[in-house]
Amino acid sequence: MPVLPVGAIRRDGTGSRHRRPGGFTGANRTGDHSYSPPDPGRVPPPPCLHRHEHGGTGLYRTVLPPRGRSRAGPHGAGSVEYVMVVSGHLTLVADETPYPLGPGGAARFSGAVERSCTTGTEGAVTHSVLGYPRA
Repeated sequence: MPVLPVGAIRRDGTGSRHRRPGGFTGANRTGDHSYSPPDPGRVPPPPCLHRHEHGGTGLYRTVLPPRGRSRAGPHGAGSVEYVMVVSGHLTLVADETPYPLGPGGAARFSGAVERSCTTGTEGAVTHSVLGYPRA
């Protein structure tokens, strides 16, 4: 699955949806009302919403410091990942292809590939949504 800007994804997964700048807010986990304050450099980030044990969705917030890097391995066959930049600039590398993203920028790609994000002289905040297939 190629990486596509979110604004170019159709409802059938091939074309164009509405693009909304800003992304999601909040950092509470569903069910237990716990809060995870921002912690620059913590990888992996604490989940905001995580229900992949039985399929479903995971929502993560990542705070990357200047000249920071996060790496993630494959999430499994059939999974899909969306990364949205809330603030700052970064380069997302998915399946060995770099994609520069800034505030409001987003990408969708197969969760079955390795990915990394690196920042330059400024840090960045991202929200990632992972869709896991039902077992």
